[in-house]
Amino acid sequence: MRALVQKKSPCCLRLGLPLRHLPNGFSFIELMFAVVILGVGLIMLVAIFPVAIAQTQATVDETTAVRIATNATSYISAQLSSTTATTGGAILPLELASFLSGPNGDRIDKSDARYAWTALYKRDTGSNFVQIYIFVMRSRIRSRYISTDDLVAYDMLGVYPPALDARSVDVTVQKGLSGEDLLQFTQTPAENPLVNCATPDAFVLIADSGATGESAGRVYRLGVLKDAGNRIWTLQPGYDLKDASENMPTPTHAFLIGKSYLNSAQPQDGFDGPAQEIGLFRKTIQLD
Repeated sequence: MRALVQKKSPCCLRLGLPLRHLPNGFSFIELMFAVVILGVGLIMLVAIFPVAIAQTQATVDETTAVRIATNATSYISAQLSSTTATTGGAILPLELASFLSGPNGDRIDKSDARYAWTALYKRDTGSNFVQIYIFVMRSRIRSRYISTDDLVAYDMLGVYPPALDARSVDVTVQKGLSGEDLLQFTQTPAENPLVNCATPDAFVLIADSGATGESAGRVYRLGVLKDAGNRIWTLQPGYDLKDASENMPTPTHAFLIGKSYLNSAQPQDGFDGPAQEIGLFRKTIQLD
């Protein structure tokens, strides 16, 4: 009788294995584990992109802010004189002092209209030096700043300054009962609607503190809103009080930028967006 020959597949012939010894494929459980591992990896990869984009924007903002502050200092130095800079030791709005003879539109960066600056100054009595405080801002709710909108005072009553001017408020700064450093906007929105522009990351520049002005020029940065009803904010690390001697328990004049106007031509419509300021720089200028 002719011997029966077992048929083998080409794969078996190449491997030299009988059919029953062929390796099995992946099981369903193994495939599921692979899919889960791949999914976790993709999620982690996707999560990196927003962080990287935010970090890149922060780096661009910092570099741009330094450039704009340097240019603004040169611009101000070329026009400021001992006869135009008021003395007294308090912080005053530079753009409202009527001694910038150049075009007001120069405050919007010509190479990138998303950025702009505004400035305030302090000159002590009898001093030949002026401290300049330059806020550098980035447009948050619009694609760019526009000089005909953001540098014009549309409020004839004088409550709302132009969009790119610093906002005047009254504050107290002191340590709370729990040891936190707290800043309070002492005016209600009915008394001063500009307090509504306060938001995390906004800088607050103290303009004066009593008759001597010893606190003028202190800079604080808002952290989180601790008490909305009383407009009390924590201060960010690095902007805290050194000790109780720096407390300012009585209302003190200050400036901030904060949120953008919803509509620059109708500032009474309110505020929106995150803090516009990306940097606050202090420069010293010697008068001629």
